[in-house]
Amino acid sequence: MSQSLVNPNSLSGPSSCVPALLLCLMLCSTGVAAREARVAITLQAAALPQSLIELARQADLSLVFATASVPLTPRPAMTGIIEPREALRRLLQGTGLVAEFLGERVVSIGPECADAVSCTATPATDTGIERMDTREIEQTIVRARLLTGSHISQANHLGTAPVDIIGAPEIEASGAQSLGDLLRFMPAVIGNQTSTAISNGGDGTASITLRGLPASNTLVLVNGRRSSNDGIGTDAFDLNTLSPSAVERIEILKDGASTAYGSDAIAGVVNIILKRDFDGLQLSTQYGQAERGDGETRTTNLLWGDHWSRGSVLFSASVFDQSRIWARDRKVSRNADGRSRGGADLRSSATPAARIALDRGAVILRNPGGEYLSGTEAADFRPVESNDLFNFPDYSSTRVPSQRTNLYGSLQFDLHERLTAFAELGYSDNESDATLAPTPVFTAFEALPLTVAADNVYNPFGVEFEDVRKRFLELGPRRQDDSSETARLALGLQGSGQDGWEWDASYTWSRAEAEQSMDGLIDGDRLQQALGPAAGCDPAQACIPVNLFGAPGALDQPQREFLLASTHVDGYAELQGIEANLSGPLLRLRAGELMVATGSSYRRESIGSKGAAANPRVAIGGSDVVASSGDREVQELWGEMLLPLFAAAPHRHHLDLDLAARYSHYSDFGGSTNGKIALRYRPVTSLMVRSSWSQGFRAPSLLDLHARTSQTQAFLSDPCAMPANVGVLPGCPQPGDPSRNQFLTIIGGNSRLDAETSQNRMLGVVWTPEIVGGLMLSVDAFRIDLNDVVDASAQYVLNQNAASGAFADRVQRDANGNLQRVVATNINVGERRVTGLDIGLHYRLPALPIGRIAFDLDTAYIHEYLNQFDPLAPRTDLAGTFMDEASEGMGAIPEWKSRLAAYWNRAWWDASYRMYLVSELQENVPNSDRHRSINPWVVHDVQIGRRFALFEGLRVGIGIDNVLDEQAPFAASAFNDNHDGRTHDLRGRYWYAKLTQDF
Repeated sequence: MSQSLVNPNSLSGPSSCVPALLLCLMLCSTGVAAREARVAITLQAAALPQSLIELARQADLSLVFATASVPLTPRPAMTGIIEPREALRRLLQGTGLVAEFLGERVVSIGPECADAVSCTATPATDTGIERMDTREIEQTIVRARLLTGSHISQANHLGTAPVDIIGAPEIEASGAQSLGDLLRFMPAVIGNQTSTAISNGGDGTASITLRGLPASNTLVLVNGRRSSNDGIGTDAFDLNTLSPSAVERIEILKDGASTAYGSDAIAGVVNIILKRDFDGLQLSTQYGQAERGDGETRTTNLLWGDHWSRGSVLFSASVFDQSRIWARDRKVSRNADGRSRGGADLRSSATPAARIALDRGAVILRNPGGEYLSGTEAADFRPVESNDLFNFPDYSSTRVPSQRTNLYGSLQFDLHERLTAFAELGYSDNESDATLAPTPVFTAFEALPLTVAADNVYNPFGVEFEDVRKRFLELGPRRQDDSSETARLALGLQGSGQDGWEWDASYTWSRAEAEQSMDGLIDGDRLQQALGPAAGCDPAQACIPVNLFGAPGALDQPQREFLLASTHVDGYAELQGIEANLSGPLLRLRAGELMVATGSSYRRESIGSKGAAANPRVAIGGSDVVASSGDREVQELWGEMLLPLFAAAPHRHHLDLDLAARYSHYSDFGGSTNGKIALRYRPVTSLMVRSSWSQGFRAPSLLDLHARTSQTQAFLSDPCAMPANVGVLPGCPQPGDPSRNQFLTIIGGNSRLDAETSQNRMLGVVWTPEIVGGLMLSVDAFRIDLNDVVDASAQYVLNQNAASGAFADRVQRDANGNLQRVVATNINVGERRVTGLDIGLHYRLPALPIGRIAFDLDTAYIHEYLNQFDPLAPRTDLAGTFMDEASEGMGAIPEWKSRLAAYWNRAWWDASYRMYLVSELQENVPNSDRHRSINPWVVHDVQIGRRFALFEGLRVGIGIDNVLDEQAPFAASAFNDNHDGRTHDLRGRYWYAKLTQDF
């Protein structure tokens, strides 16, 4: 639901309390009758303002009060089934305050009337809302803080850009045990976000990608401030460093915001607001398991806080453990041969028995009956057949086991009535363990090509071989271990003046350190020695000949120990900076107050990584290990102005203009100035029209600039392996090898990169019909134009080379036409354009005898996603398509993605239902010119909970995700296990139970 803030200083109505007015309004995701119905109330001992807000959340009351009139008086705990009016009376008893219902669910808190004269000013007038429409009030969350995307507290409760807010109750109802799992089903989140659902190619981190643009185009903030990215190889913040139990709410701004936050905020901003106020102790534990008996998850959370007259303290701890799911244990992923489902056979030609390329064709060590022979003579080998391939999913995990510990602390202390000091500290320790199939060897296509000598002691043919392929089962599966530690610190002051001005100053520091190790690899140098001439491999010189021609299991222990290798890389990313902001009313105009904000910041960013391996270039079976480092300084200055142009009456015939600009200077590439213009018009109370235009940019990351040239095995489709292209396309004079789908790819940074630039346009309407109370409908059209895209698409280079002969210096083939390597280092090239719609429908029903009911429907529609890598090439529309990230694609870009949620609450019971929809996708079948459709995917989740009056409250909840056991749809071009783990969920039906106890 899109929600925002109200600036109390700009509300109409004469009152001496207006400058200090704070509208504290908490809308639960369910509704309740305020006058007649009795509801389950569980309040902890807390200060009066916090108790009022928590009561409003539980009873669905909209509370309006002036901060100056509500003291921080401690209030005792309250538990039971109580009428809201009686609960308010108990809380306000002895405080000199009274509650007055302005509507069924809107309540004003004000001082008691001392005499008849003072009673002429009703509580409604005292709070400055004499003429405010109560239907609007109950559709907003109003807090004394800024909404993501602006440095000014807005006078209207809806901003100039759509913002989705996921509150703590919605997080609880989702059953999600990680922020990555929570956010990846949001409609605006599409593309190549990472998670522990990605095994081969994953690193245990979780990122978010709005609008299908790379994660580097979405800025993630923690409490409104930047934090360091992952320590190795990514340009994104790791969501796994935060626990959902510590989150108060998540604000997702679905518009460009470079004028507010600087670089990276092209697709939008995700602002994760952590909890700061809590009284008491809360313990919770959750256990879940897939119906098939795997994929177990366990989470234990602790939340403690205290509140006193001048401050508050909070501490949160969470421990998470997730077990693996094997690819062989799911129907969609157990077989890499997808021909029966309209796909291709992606099994590997590196087989447990050696596959050898002879002049007369390839042969393999098997007899006609399929049995393995000794391999000591040429007669043991027969010609290769179509089924002589290796099914690697038999050995690989598809969901990565992981363990996480997250700690978070917050302290606030009032130094003065209008001056507060704050401190925040966070720490996380994450580990994951992926299992991959045993190492394959392709002698002709490794980084350092290998040759089998004619007189090798195990060579039964007596001739030299360049192309021998073998899967070394004797070495066991490869294992990739990822671990990281992250720490964050924020210190600051925030204050306000009596004239409505507010300021803050803060220092932030964050650092992520990560390690990645991979075992079960092969030392390429030693393998070359072992395959060479017999005279060149003397055991006395620590060389052991290796039998590449024997049956599976032919390697003995000394040979295994001689070949085994591992790699290790560790790195860090660090960010530290200072920032200051000032905002307030500059002058009073006829249409309202002219609000302004300004600020400046300085930060220093640095990265570094280093590897350890006997010889990184020839550690076969893993990614390259190279060192990289870089640092820079960033200075920024910004300003914003909110100008009321016209206002005939409060909340109707109201027109506002929002102007913003920001200058950013980077020590490594220069400066960038970006502006924004936004309009918000309310012709009538129930309708608002909003529009904006803004500039954005993404500075090339330190990895983009300084990553050393390295190698990887990219999942590519060779156009020359398709018979129809051979001799037809200029770059395909000879046929490629159709049995291969991973190719050596050279990647790396470029110190001469320029910044990506963008323009964002948005036009939307928000309708809250007066005839249907509690209903809100919003429709927002958006367009993002991105230029000078930093990209390195090996698949595009390969396609263009085949089609026209371009990039001849980047594509290397052998004398037989087999692809050997592709060079795809970073360059500024091409453009992207994304257009579409965001649609939201939210309805809170009036109180019913059966309980309180609410509905939320959010939908994202991608009209076009135009991608142009080469300015001379035509644009490609990716809307409604899938191309795997392993193939340098943008992932799944569904035309439609929707989320429907329904909530119910009655007395001690609550329940929720959620439905997720991903529309049909189109894909290219690898190694062919065929296209196919990936089926649409619809899943249903349910949860039910019951509260008990034990201590300060006990809640027992059980839930089922994917109730109908809908399987992830088959994707022929998916590198990981025949499905897109970034978009679809492989687990199947999954159940969980959660206990939460308050003390």
